Amino acid sequence: MKVRIFFLVAFVMLHSSIVAQQVITLEYAIETGIRNSKILQATDSRIKISKARYDEIVSQRLPVLQLGAGFQHVSEVPPFTVNLPFSPVPVTIQESIQNQYQLKLSLIQPVFTGFRLISQQRAAEHLLRANLVSDQKELNEEVFRIVSAYLQLYLAREQYSVTNEMMKSASAHAEDAQALYKNGLITKNDLLKIKVQHSSAGIANIEAQNTFQNAAMQFLKTIGLPLDTRFSLPAEYTPVTAIIPDSAEALNNALSERSELQELHQRTQAAENMKTAAQSGWYPQIQLHSSFYYNRPNQRIMPAKDQFDETWDVGVSLQWNLWDWGGTAARAEQATEEIRGLQIASNQTKDAISLEVNYNLLNLRTAQERVKLAELLVEQSSEEYTSTNAAFKFQAATSTELLDSENAYFRNRSLLLQVKVQQELIKLALLKSIGKPLRQILQ
Repeated sequence: MKVRIFFLVAFVMLHSSIVAQQVITLEYAIETGIRNSKILQATDSRIKISKARYDEIVSQRLPVLQLGAGFQHVSEVPPFTVNLPFSPVPVTIQESIQNQYQLKLSLIQPVFTGFRLISQQRAAEHLLRANLVSDQKELNEEVFRIVSAYLQLYLAREQYSVTNEMMKSASAHAEDAQALYKNGLITKNDLLKIKVQHSSAGIANIEAQNTFQNAAMQFLKTIGLPLDTRFSLPAEYTPVTAIIPDSAEALNNALSERSELQELHQRTQAAENMKTAAQSGWYPQIQLHSSFYYNRPNQRIMPAKDQFDETWDVGVSLQWNLWDWGGTAARAEQATEEIRGLQIASNQTKDAISLEVNYNLLNLRTAQERVKLAELLVEQSSEEYTSTNAAFKFQAATSTELLDSENAYFRNRSLLLQVKVQQELIKLALLKSIGKPLRQILQ
């Protein structure tokens, strides 16, 4: 029994350790965020509605089978009689039947609806495609939000790591300064400066830790996991290696691949078909119909008998609204203006896309230059800090020079992390703006 309890406790501890050490990669974060996204769930619901609407329109073009039944009890009336010249007594032709039963099975098939049903079907098909394209757009946006939260968390973690190094360095300087002060090698003012630097490093470390924790909660919220989930990120982040096209190619790709333009195109096609459907009021409506009757009494059989009899009929009907006071023309005009509005929206979207692509291209070039500059600053400040730290131990440099070089070194390291993450986000924003699927690129 004790052995079983031991193994049970060991299993629970091992499981807790595994859960605590869960590493969330970018791929896992993207898949989890997509699966838990409320926005994508709402988009999926709109797609299902569009599919149901399309199926509804298709069903209206198919034969309709209707079954009707009824019972009626009527008041008693005198029988139908006829007086004949050769009969002194009236001849009864039809007795009164008070209980009447009806059973009717009908089949109705639209033959011509003025192109209304076929146009509505095509419109529903285009709207379904528009919602499918919209789903891809929302998916790309959701992936970008997830990656942004991931990179912000990565940045916060790395900056927290930098502040930890700065804290350790400041602690070492404080110990060295205390020893130098005891030996009379530095002044009390120099000692106090280094202690202030140590305190400032501690505050910066606490702030960085708080930023890291907030970024972690925001990341968990973005991918739809509980805020108390224990996890860690991989040690390194692999930058996107997608080829960035030049300005002309990027703009051409955007105008041909952006989901917004494809969605507007599908909605314009749907509106044009709805215009045709609106104009169906100018045409006749033709239907084929057939019915089977099983009534008691059956009105088509004379004289009526108090018994069930079956009959049937087949026919064609035509209905044509010759004058509706301009209702059809008004509906067609509404559809025309809706098409015009969608065309205007498409042109506006093209202008916005062109501006967005050029904006991201310029930002990416700037970000690349900032990364180069930040790398140079880190290299220069690292060299200066190393030499100043060595000189300070031999009293060849002042405490002010040491602190300035140390602050510059850690500040530039933090700056390098920021500009690298900004460059990555701008690169992803550019790829998104030219219509590239981020989910596939980041896999």
